[in-house]
Amino acid sequence: MGPTRPSARARWPAGAALLAGAVVALGFAPLPIGGRLAVKSLNAQVFERTGLTAAAAAEDVRLTLLPFPRVTVSRLVLAAPDGRALARIAAADAYLRPLDLVGGRFGFSGFSLREPVFDAASGEARAAWRKAGAQLLDNADPSASPPPVTIAIVGGRVLSAEGHATDVAANIAWEGPEEPFSVWARGRWRGEEAEVQIADIALGKILKGQGESPARLTAWTPFGSVDAQGVAAGGATPRFDGDVRLAVTSADGLGRWLDATLPLAGVINRYTVEGRVAASPRGFSSSAITIDARGGRLEGTLALRLDAERPQISGTLASQSLDFDSLTPAMDSLREASGAWSADGFDPSPLRRNDADIRLSAARVRLLGAKLEDAAISIMLKAGKLEFVLGRAQAYDGALRGRATLQALDGARVDARLQGVFENLDMAAASQELLGRRLLSGRGQGQAQIEASGASPDEIARQTAGKIAAQVKDGEISGVGLLDAARRPDRIAGGIVELGRGSTGFSLLDMSAALAQGVAVIPDGSLSLKSDSLEVIAGGRAMLADQSLLIDGRARAKGLPIDGLPFTLRGPVQRPELRWNLSALFNRS
Repeated sequence: MGPTRPSARARWPAGAALLAGAVVALGFAPLPIGGRLAVKSLNAQVFERTGLTAAAAAEDVRLTLLPFPRVTVSRLVLAAPDGRALARIAAADAYLRPLDLVGGRFGFSGFSLREPVFDAASGEARAAWRKAGAQLLDNADPSASPPPVTIAIVGGRVLSAEGHATDVAANIAWEGPEEPFSVWARGRWRGEEAEVQIADIALGKILKGQGESPARLTAWTPFGSVDAQGVAAGGATPRFDGDVRLAVTSADGLGRWLDATLPLAGVINRYTVEGRVAASPRGFSSSAITIDARGGRLEGTLALRLDAERPQISGTLASQSLDFDSLTPAMDSLREASGAWSADGFDPSPLRRNDADIRLSAARVRLLGAKLEDAAISIMLKAGKLEFVLGRAQAYDGALRGRATLQALDGARVDARLQGVFENLDMAAASQELLGRRLLSGRGQGQAQIEASGASPDEIARQTAGKIAAQVKDGEISGVGLLDAARRPDRIAGGIVELGRGSTGFSLLDMSAALAQGVAVIPDGSLSLKSDSLEVIAGGRAMLADQSLLIDGRARAKGLPIDGLPFTLRGPVQRPELRWNLSALFNRS
């Protein structure tokens, strides 16, 4: 008995399945048909909207119907009317509108571009792109076919005169000049990764200057980020009003990456600015802004002008706590790790980058190691000259005021000047804070006027000139019992006076000195200490460059074995050596 043949009814489902499978396979397969018509339609629509031409060989075009109908074009070129190639695209998927395709037309709903290279490096290329964009915005003909809704980019490059963007990935959604525009893009520029997103902005309205539009912008780089949300307007005077948060993690790095001069770069390197801002190409202003930096939190008003010779910053800010010592990295470069003055050259360029007029008030301030309270400060920077004025401040139960200027000269050289006055300071609290130990007590007052010029902190120290004077009343010097040591013949014979024990009280400690070439010269008798039982008169030198002392003096007191007992104070300021100098008795003329 032979094999049973299936009936016609049984063969029909199998044949239908095979036919459906063939149709589906054909739909998924790229077909080399319609290439010339597809390229012609693509070129016509691109030219209609932008004035650019789209060109590709017919054999580089494939039609795929499933899962979404699309035309794949290899080696697509966009060119300006003069034939200049503005974009070369390795491969592009042009997604078709099914209804247009049924009607025998190629209508495109979106594009996916792989490895495109956009040329905006020359002035001519940039002008051609601007002209194409203007024509796209002006194309409001309702009878024209609708534009693509989305454009996706993978592995793109953008060539520009400022630098090339590489590894560009982007998604663009825009249904036409009157519709919201959104874009997300990520790539590498000048060797660093960056990301930007613009959401739902009426780009056509803004670029045409036809009113306002909601706007949201976020951007990220390794050196900082920005988040802005508000209202934008175009026209002759573009502007933005809204909430902005700018977080800068490296102002120096961001300035180098952008090849731009950032306000306060080289002075404050890390900060966050947040507030309501009104911005335009001429700058920005805010009546309620918050600035967070390593040294503290500031609140108040701030403005930046960009239409002057240099960027100009102005503002009035207040803080509960402000630490200038940690606010700016410039403070860290004055000394070596050993404590010696740094010989590294100054970089005065931050002084020349911008101008500033900042008024500060702070409940608590740390400045050069000192703690101040209720401080009023103004900072003026103009044409390379920085002026820091401490109008008033409470310090250690007393008062302090002063002025410091720093002027950029030629090359790395700067001119530095300082004037200061202190009154009724608690010297015990001040010495504990500034020196790390309670070296001196009493109530102090004094003044200083110092100036120097040089190309490094070490050179400044060696060129310092000026004058200083100070008085301390009703206190004591801790760590040396001078009177007790002078009354002990065994200690006098030994020469060295042990430091670190005892104290020397006084009713008045007086000192004045003149500075020249980095040396404070104290004329004989200009350093004196007096009490009911002791009188000390001394003079000598203090070297700023190597931070050392060379002091000679005499002590007089009742009961001393020698009247006018001579002594010397020698060595580093932090660890000087005090000795009785008996040989001086035999050298008197």
